[in-house]
Amino acid sequence: ATACTAGDAKAESKKGVRSSKRRSRVQRGDGNRVPTSDLFKGMAFGLTGKIDRERMSSMIKRGSGRVDNIIHKRIRCVISDNEAYQYRTQRIRKALKHNIPIVYPAWIEACFEKRRLLSPDNYTIQQ
Repeated sequence: ATACTAGDAKAESKKGVRSSKRRSRVQRGDGNRVPTSDLFKGMAFGLTGKIDRERMSSMIKRGSGRVDNIIHKRIRCVISDNEAYQYRTQRIRKALKHNIPIVYPAWIEACFEKRRLLSPDNYTIQQ
């Protein structure tokens, strides 16, 4: 029997543990590995209306962005549908107050498809 030091136990406990800083790939539920990017790095987004929130959140997070529940002046875009815009939900009103672009979910999808950040101008909800 050999004596185990605190340093040995610490080294042993770290074996097989992946660094949380390494975010080059994300595990999907079906077992396939999906590459991530820094497409939305440092950007915050808001979601409102009858959109597929789970899908949009997943795409934003895979692009290294984040989804905030509160609309504030540092939000890059609010992803919405026509109905939420028409009825001026609270999130829509705050986005308008802060001059934040309100875009269709297609903008996020197009950015991923082209693998670059596109101008939201062609995807802005205007009525």
